[in-house]
Amino acid sequence: MWLLCTLVSVVALGLAALHDPKRLRFRQKLFRVGAIGRVEAQPWPVGARRLLAILMVLPGVLLGIMGLWAGFMLWLGLTVTAGWLLVEIIS
Repeated sequence: MWLLCTLVSVVALGLAALHDPKRLRFRQKLFRVGAIGRVEAQPWPVGARRLLAILMVLPGVLLGIMGLWAGFMLWLGLTVTAGWLLVEIIS
């Protein structure tokens, strides 16, 4: 159960990271100075980003409500670790 919850959160986190407005603005600046190729991704609207934020947190809330505290701690640790790794890879 906790593994499925972690997968949902990490996928939502990855989608949010790939379309992050600040990251995309920085990549546009790098393109203008010729450091990288053209950036094709566009930032998503605020509503979509909020939905992704809810999808990131909801599995942990459900684990907590069901009383699966060990699963909640595993979800929390793996989601934070995967988020850190994702930021390192994207940067």
